[in-house]
Amino acid sequence: MTVEYLEDLKARLTLLDYAIRSLERYMDPTPMPSRRRRGRRTMPLAERQQVSERMAAYWAERRAQRD
Repeated sequence: MTVEYLEDLKARLTLLDYAIRSLERYMDPTPMPSRRRRGRRTMPLAERQQVSERMAAYWAERRAQRD
């Protein structure tokens, strides 16, 4: 066997490995992970309270500056 013949076989083996992995991925019975769902993010109660207090202080300052 010549070196070129072995290199050709190795190249074909690489292509076959790639093809086999691709087919196995499509034939796998486990579902692909779903994309992250869009929509409103939920916020814990403590964080919501912090935001509420921060916004109340913000608007109180804005009202004070206006008057």
